[in-house]
Amino acid sequence: MLKEQAADMGMYDVWNEREQIVELDNFNKALFALMDDRYKGGMEIQSQSFNGLISNDTDRAIIHYRFSAAIR
Repeated sequence: MLKEQAADMGMYDVWNEREQIVELDNFNKALFALMDDRYKGGMEIQSQSFNGLISNDTDRAIIHYRFSAAIR
């Protein structure tokens, strides 16, 4: 999947014949482009759903618990 993304972007020099990453800048560009295509807007959608609200409240409760336990 990542190789196809790199090829679509015209980056053919990312890997060598042993499948090792040789061009880190181009690898990162392809990776972030792929992530942007697949996951852009996901946090916004999650934050507006009921499950997203519950998840945020749970995270806040855990952080509060750990912080208050560390103070004791």
